[in-house]
Amino acid sequence: TLAAALEYADRGWPVFLLGRSKRPVANCQRCPKGVPGHDREACPCLTCHGFYAATVDPDRIAAMIGAVSGGLLAIRTGAASGLVVVDVDPRNGGSVDRLLMAPTATVATGGGGWHLLYAHPGGMMPSELPSHPGVDIKADGGYIVAPPSIHPDTRLRYRWANSRPVVEMPRAL
Repeated sequence: TLAAALEYADRGWPVFLLGRSKRPVANCQRCPKGVPGHDREACPCLTCHGFYAATVDPDRIAAMIGAVSGGLLAIRTGAASGLVVVDVDPRNGGSVDRLLMAPTATVATGGGGWHLLYAHPGGMMPSELPSHPGVDIKADGGYIVAPPSIHPDTRLRYRWANSRPVVEMPRAL
């Protein structure tokens, strides 16, 4: 997990740890909750505030991994990482639309779906494709579970499905 996290950080993709589910770890006891002016992104706590804790700092990444034993590795999406991810979930009727979704770096998820990683084009992104059930868009305010994490339900590993680079998001998306 540490080697993968550091590789993603080298790419400029902020990472953080989820619990053993696909949900963020709960805030620690000493982290102020609901305090006006508390900056979630600048909070020094290692695991608080979900994707706001994401970092590219190697020391902080190592400390996070030490603090959340067995946690799932996650990558923050959106402008912070420069990534928009098309999340295709066949269990919910999703499928890859080859006319709309250009070949790019792809992760085979532990749930039997795919994460198609595209360069963030700037601006606001929708969270879904209305004409494509089972397909979500992960951008600002989101995250994806990353390899080499193991899906909590299926026990299957998230893995890179190809060695393509991250390409520009097609205009049609």
